[in-house]
Amino acid sequence: MLAKKLFLSSVVLLFLISYPSVGASSEMWSQTYGGIEVEEAYSLVETSDGGYALTGDGGLFVKTNEHGDVDWTRAYEGYSLVGTSDGGYALAGTKNDDFWLVKIDAYGNVDWSKTYGGSEPDRAYALIETSDGGYALAGYTDSFGVGRHDCWLVKTDMHGNLEWNRTYSEGVARELVEISDGGYVFAGNNRLIKTDAYGNIVWSRTYDAETINSVIQTSDGGYALAGTKHNNFWLAKTDEYGVIPEFPSWTPMLVMVVALVAMIVVYRYNLKKLRGWATA
Repeated sequence: MLAKKLFLSSVVLLFLISYPSVGASSEMWSQTYGGIEVEEAYSLVETSDGGYALTGDGGLFVKTNEHGDVDWTRAYEGYSLVGTSDGGYALAGTKNDDFWLVKIDAYGNVDWSKTYGGSEPDRAYALIETSDGGYALAGYTDSFGVGRHDCWLVKTDMHGNLEWNRTYSEGVARELVEISDGGYVFAGNNRLIKTDAYGNIVWSRTYDAETINSVIQTSDGGYALAGTKHNNFWLAKTDEYGVIPEFPSWTPMLVMVVALVAMIVVYRYNLKKLRGWATA
């Protein structure tokens, strides 16, 4: 009986040693993709089948299954990638010194490809699929605007046909979001710009930071910004107008409490003084 228990215990122990994190690590893995040249991934999306798609510098687009095994690869070089509502993908980058937008199907075949730009270099860094089924791209342009490296926002229809474009003085837009009112917010250098649905500026804010690399709209209608300040990570929370309050949110309440205490002290002092007069 003792020998049987020892045998069973040994089996269980061997199983636990062989699978130290059963139920957890079986879904964790690490993979590399590429060849002898330098490839750097810039953008990643989870796909509808539970896998992943990634693209970046080096001319490589990779689609994997849920374990990171390659389903297929294509020679597309993009800086920003989105999964589209039809199950395919769209990616934005640079081609022949112009903004480049390419739409591909779920198997990596090109549906269409468009470029936007002028005689000077133009670079796209951000891409979103918009609520109307079209696309918006952001980056910088040297071809248009009033100065070098002006922020540039390009809006297209669902087939990549240009609907409108706007420039916004000097800067490089690296992050773009469509917000709940149908407009757009994008970050350029240390500036946050809010536009209406047609790219017209609603407001613009500049912050004491080196760069803003990421922005999201928060559940309260404001924004959270991430970037670099004094060579450190920088995180800021703004209101719906891009304003960072000068004082913490609890400051008004503290001021009210102090004022109330002061009023009570003055009242009690005056009351005591009146009683002294009455006694005299």
